Amino acid sequence: MAEHQMALFPALPRLMSLRDLAPLPESDLAHQLDATLQGHAREHGWSPRLRNVVAGSLRALQQWQDTPGAVISARTAQELLSQAGVTTVTSTLEVLDAAGLLNDDRVPAVRRFFLDRIDGLPEPMHEQLDTWYSVMIDGSQRAPRRHPRSHRTIRLNIRGMAPLLHGWAAAGHTSLATITRDDVRADLPNEPVARLHALAGLRSLFTVLRGHFRTRSTCLL
Repeated sequence: MAEHQMALFPALPRLMSLRDLAPLPESDLAHQLDATLQGHAREHGWSPRLRNVVAGSLRALQQWQDTPGAVISARTAQELLSQAGVTTVTSTLEVLDAAGLLNDDRVPAVRRFFLDRIDGLPEPMHEQLDTWYSVMIDGSQRAPRRHPRSHRTIRLNIRGMAPLLHGWAAAGHTSLATITRDDVRADLPNEPVARLHALAGLRSLFTVLRGHFRTRSTCLL
């Protein structure tokens, strides 16, 4: 299939019930989506009801598009279908993805969790933490090489060290390069589990940053 520009939808149109939508005219795209839907439904054991509702959702998205056949933004599709009361948004996106018609611009849950925990930190610190996150989520082929870490590990790390990061920012630190071992010792929580998670996160953080030359912090954990 030829590549298409991502479609622009009308700005939050007045959405009709799926039952009120007129049938789509015959087209190669409609046949392609239907074939993809039927194959996906068989492979995953979908019920006839789910298959029919997803078919209606796909028809609605095609009718709401300004550019028929263009790639569809996942976030836009989610918003439009949710407003129309569709409860099979995830299944609809699965079919679009299988058909090669989805631009998956959704923010992963672990990324949202990370961004929520570092919100409000100074820009240099924010950039350093983003470097750490990128290495943790994707790994690194440059020395020192690192394998990607699990989402659970990333969540535990950032949850453990976030209170210290915000405390240092409140104390006037704008960069992790100014954090010393004494700063860490002074601010570690006393509660054993919280202390363990904070130390694990900070060790990971400073190891990554030293390896990627983003900070010359004297903090050696």
